[in-house]
Amino acid sequence: MKTIKEFFLKRIVEMLTFDPLFSYYRPLQNRRDTNIIVALGDSITAGFEVRPEERYTSLLAQHVEAHDYTIIAQGVSGDTTIDGLARLPAALDLAPEILILELGGNDFIKGYPIAEVEARLTEIITTAQKQSTEVLLVGLLAVDLYGLQYVWASRQMFRRLARRHGLMFMPHIMRKTLLRPHLMMSDRIHPKPAGYRLIAQQMWPYLRRMLHG
Repeated sequence: MKTIKEFFLKRIVEMLTFDPLFSYYRPLQNRRDTNIIVALGDSITAGFEVRPEERYTSLLAQHVEAHDYTIIAQGVSGDTTIDGLARLPAALDLAPEILILELGGNDFIKGYPIAEVEARLTEIITTAQKQSTEVLLVGLLAVDLYGLQYVWASRQMFRRLARRHGLMFMPHIMRKTLLRPHLMMSDRIHPKPAGYRLIAQQMWPYLRRMLHG
């Protein structure tokens, strides 16, 4: 029964987080040309309890460097969208051409209202775009601590943001790892190194589409 349950949970997660590749993306006309990518995020971007070279940003670096880009990780464990918004000016001071935006998971764990999370993410996105920085929006589903309505609202929030702002959108950073115990740490929140390899593999097609050259 456990195997059957896990099978259906995986299918549900995949259905909830499916989107055609690049379906919302409208490139900025005035975007920067600095060949710098900054990843602004929480513990997933920070690489919680893995070696620096095992982070998804380090694994992506192997790809982007072949296109003369540099990727800078700006992940802090425990950060919410409140913290990310506070750290945004320092991230933009690095003059990124592309901002990977991976925030919201800790907001969901704390049960912050979806409308407030969406407002803060909107401010991050619009501020970056005003400075001619493209945004790769990384989504995820809220954990089921506050009911399925909250989970569904988190899904819809990310899609609204992507559609409204014409963003490259990765629907769920943990889509292929979350329900595979061998890829997750014992807390069932953070990936093991093998999980990060899969995350980088999944993210690369989205990021590659945004690069010049």
